[in-house]
Amino acid sequence: MIELTFEEFLLWMVGAPMVLMGIYSLLVGANRRARNKKAKDSVIVCRVCGHLYQDCSKDKSPICPACNRGNDRGRSRRLG
Repeated sequence: MIELTFEEFLLWMVGAPMVLMGIYSLLVGANRRARNKKAKDSVIVCRVCGHLYQDCSKDKSPICPACNRGNDRGRSRRLG
């Protein structure tokens, strides 16, 4: 039989669930950040006409349906 003092018993009864909840919250947060990034990458603002559209394809520069110009995904790194 395992012998535990009352303090050790309380530590196991309170500490172990808190550690599990912390790990769970880290995993949920990572999953939420991944979903937000995926959703953010599918919405594109045309840099020529300003049209906002959604593109779920994997193309690096999808074509704007309003002006038929290619747009790069993500933030622009161009100067000016």
